[in-house]
Amino acid sequence: MRRASVLIGDRENPLEADLKAEVSPVAGGPLVGLHGQFGVITGVLKKYGRIVGYEVDLNNDRKTASKKDFYVDQCVLEDVQPQSPTSVGLREALSHWRGAHDYWGPMIDGLENFCFELASMTRGVKFLPQKDGWKFFVPEPMGTVSVVDCKVSHHENYWTLMSSIYPLRSAFSEIEGILLGDKDHWLRTYKWTEAVALHMIGEGLPWAGSLQGMKQRRMMTEEYLIPTIGQTLPRVVGMYAQLYGEPKNLTPISAGISRIRLRPATVALTEPPTDRHAYTIITLSTKACEDEAFFRQVCLHESIHYVVAIRGGNPHGEQFQTLAQKLGLNPEYRD
Repeated sequence: MRRASVLIGDRENPLEADLKAEVSPVAGGPLVGLHGQFGVITGVLKKYGRIVGYEVDLNNDRKTASKKDFYVDQCVLEDVQPQSPTSVGLREALSHWRGAHDYWGPMIDGLENFCFELASMTRGVKFLPQKDGWKFFVPEPMGTVSVVDCKVSHHENYWTLMSSIYPLRSAFSEIEGILLGDKDHWLRTYKWTEAVALHMIGEGLPWAGSLQGMKQRRMMTEEYLIPTIGQTLPRVVGMYAQLYGEPKNLTPISAGISRIRLRPATVALTEPPTDRHAYTIITLSTKACEDEAFFRQVCLHESIHYVVAIRGGNPHGEQFQTLAQKLGLNPEYRD
């Protein structure tokens, strides 16, 4: 008989039942020679919020060992690899793709969205093509690496993407792969998406049209959007300083042309810094680029958002409206 629905605690929250553990056949260290013995769990060890080991009373002798060294609840060793800080962060950032998601065959918006989220975690990766997908190797602070292992299945008019993430003890410098990186968030998103798309087109994915469209967006971003934001911001900062004093906490900006960050029926978005990225991200739709006058108005609108930097409340409040009027933002584009 097996006890079900038993809660496991730690030293502050003791076990609600005497849950038995069995020393697994792969246990090592102080448990060598004790394989198959049973004991009572008296404590757990946690790392990054996950159980990574147990303290077990084996014949009045308490042993502490890793999760792989014990069978608990069920005789299956599962989720036993200790994670690194980088792999934990990657798992959180890419949690949407821990399960499988399918996309419309010719479109790469799902891939671009994946690379955008990855770009919030690292400025550089090594890219290694695989027969049914690819691997991104992400450097860790101690010189080792975490792996973002991606698999793609192409079926009828759809493709499915899923990923697994795990740390390796190998040194990043020794890992095979093409080094891809950029200091700008949107530019590395484009670069990584392009590398994957080119590889998967060779594996039969119908992405050529979407890839060409993304290349055009990258060109427009580099040749028009980034320079226009660069020309517009000094005017906005100067007017803000004249009216309210020097603006505080201005961060670097990454600007790009894409739909993946936008809600339907919107043409632009300004995202403030977060715990993942210490810079502001500005995104414009391709519709914002169809007319030069409208394009410049949208860049001005988002630049005012950046300088006013409203956190909650009305994003188009008094300061925004005053700056908009002073800087020549047309009334119809002020909300």
